Amino acid sequence: MKQIGRYPVIDALGRGIMARVFLVRIPVIGRPAAAKCLMPIEPLPALLGPGVLYDRFVDEAAILGGLQHPHICEIFDFGDAHGTPFYLMAYHGHNLGIAIGEGVRIEAPTRTIRIDRAVEYILQTLSGLARLHDAGLVHRDIKPQNLLITDEDRIKIADFGLAKGRAESRSMPSQLKIGSPGYAAPEQLADPQGVDGRADLYAAAVVFYRLVTGHLPEATLHAGPPSLSRHAPGLDAEWDRFMHRALAPDPAQRFATAQQMGASLDDLAGRYRRDLEMTCGLPEVAPQSVSNPPSGRQRRVVPGKIRAREAQEAFGLDALWRPRRYWPIDRLHMEGDLMRDPWTGRLWQQAGSPYPLTWPEARAYVDRLNRQGFGGRRAWRLPTVDELVTLLRPPLKGRDFCIEPCFDQTQRRLWSADRKSYHSAWFVSPDLGFVAWQQTVARNWVRAVCEG
Repeated sequence: MKQIGRYPVIDALGRGIMARVFLVRIPVIGRPAAAKCLMPIEPLPALLGPGVLYDRFVDEAAILGGLQHPHICEIFDFGDAHGTPFYLMAYHGHNLGIAIGEGVRIEAPTRTIRIDRAVEYILQTLSGLARLHDAGLVHRDIKPQNLLITDEDRIKIADFGLAKGRAESRSMPSQLKIGSPGYAAPEQLADPQGVDGRADLYAAAVVFYRLVTGHLPEATLHAGPPSLSRHAPGLDAEWDRFMHRALAPDPAQRFATAQQMGASLDDLAGRYRRDLEMTCGLPEVAPQSVSNPPSGRQRRVVPGKIRAREAQEAFGLDALWRPRRYWPIDRLHMEGDLMRDPWTGRLWQQAGSPYPLTWPEARAYVDRLNRQGFGGRRAWRLPTVDELVTLLRPPLKGRDFCIEPCFDQTQRRLWSADRKSYHSAWFVSPDLGFVAWQQTVARNWVRAVCEG
């Protein structure tokens, strides 16, 4: 597909059971957007009929168009492309599924996110759900891939194709399951039409459990009820009691509203922050110094085009797309606005671009650094993935949270000079510690490097 209505197609982004999503460009202004087209897979048309599918798609667009909330994805156009209805929504190239590395095998372990960050994401999700439920809507498909992350690190709930309205009257075939395995509440699997907002709260609790532990709750049931304290040191029985209530099989035993669940989680997070402050107030333990760089891999400086199936081996990554070996971060030394790496002889920007940029804009930013002679040098460049992974730290634990970071934390995702394809390039996430790829029209930050 080369054109959707008046919008040129850049690339395909993905597909679900009801629709496909394409990356398009808005004419004249050139802004990227996501176009969602009604393209159901079999056997949906036979089960429901084309008229029902069309009506549900229009309902989805109307739901999004009628709700304005900081944590609900916005749409700004609806149209028909040669008989295929579509709507246009803001393009956010990142989501929680990417952040934790959730793939096709949903039962496989994922990366974890530090507790304070996970709490903030879920509080924002609950804020968006509160707005939905107030409007009489149940999302019915809350999962990491449907929780988009903006450049400002804010959650946007997306994909309302399975949403149920207060006056939902269309009957659904009994053999059609609604929701995603592992995230759907028990009552939703049994009776999708009979659920209320508590089904969404259950799914949000599953997402939270996965963010913190790297597992789905059902994968840990052999060891007893889902427990955060067993998987996340520093969390106590109060967190377990929260999870037991949020994941109760009986919806009557769960939190009644998103606001109630959010207030309980916020209270726990406040106590966690106070405990962390007390821990960081204890006497420091002198870090063990490391004087020799890791042997083996050379830090490649020439950009390459690396396909996805080759990337883990090429970049030296594990199954969760993290470095197999980490370099000690205390080897780096600050020199004004620069960080020097004595092991590689390279200089890094301590901060980097103040705003997220597209990949072409990232290259232009580096050119400006060279024209300006930033740091007294004119040989700045975008780093390769091999260079960027030397800046990653292993997952934080214990007193690691107390160590002041040496780099500016504004730059949460860093473009590399390496491409994946014509329309995509590789990036590295310093704060979450992984390597991934995005469309070159997505926005990440830049941390330039040069030879010291």
